[in-house]
Amino acid sequence: MNSADSPATTISRRGLVLALVFAGILALAGLGSWPRSAQAEDATPQNTIPTAKIWFVHAAPFTSSAADSQVTVTISNTTTFIQVKDLAYLETTGGYMSLPSGQPTEVKVIGKSGTIPPVALTFTPEEKAYTLAYIGGTNGHALELLKLTDDNTLPIPGKGKLRVVHVAPFATSVPATVLDVRTQGGDIMAPSFESLFYRKESGYQAFSYGPYDLKASVPVSGTTLFDIPPFVLGNQGIVTLFLVGDGTNQPLQALRVTYQPGQDQLLYLPLLQK
Repeated sequence: MNSADSPATTISRRGLVLALVFAGILALAGLGSWPRSAQAEDATPQNTIPTAKIWFVHAAPFTSSAADSQVTVTISNTTTFIQVKDLAYLETTGGYMSLPSGQPTEVKVIGKSGTIPPVALTFTPEEKAYTLAYIGGTNGHALELLKLTDDNTLPIPGKGKLRVVHVAPFATSVPATVLDVRTQGGDIMAPSFESLFYRKESGYQAFSYGPYDLKASVPVSGTTLFDIPPFVLGNQGIVTLFLVGDGTNQPLQALRVTYQPGQDQLLYLPLLQK
């Protein structure tokens, strides 16, 4: 050691040398922090995979027994396999299931009872949200999957969106299933809520937020088929009413599905006729 160097000076010099050596190694390895940070500011992530979202609802009233109505649902493509077991009538997956979009995808439903024929639907989902409703199986209507495209864009403040989906096969012919959705006072809220047939939907309609008390009724005469228990359409809320039941195995009623703003999930609440 040079007599002019103190122990502290010697340690500092050694630390500087080690730091320079380490920095050189990083540079050679391409791990230097400054250049990579500068490049990362304008970089586009390469691991973003476009996804589709599927939410499933069991609305097929082919039996009066909850246990006998149970099904297993599988959703599969080349990269994804999702299975939901023992889903009963009026039960749902409770939210969206994500999978890569742009791939041919098979959705298959197998009944717990061997007497229930399997149902399958193959489609190529886009980067969107979908609801698949399992419907039919009674009054001469075949079991099938009804594919709906969901629109979860929020309405303007002060408004909410309401959609009605008619999946109640309560008559043997489709024309005989016609109904209107009206207020308890008999008013039509929107033209698309009139003359709804089995397997038809109203599309999303915007209304002022607040409480609503509706009913399903016979067109022209206005005779009530069944009441829809009161609910609240929230400020910028999104609600879908599924009209369900066949009048024999299961009563005519409504299944309300509410999309919660700011939450990427759907919550469901069955509304039962009292």
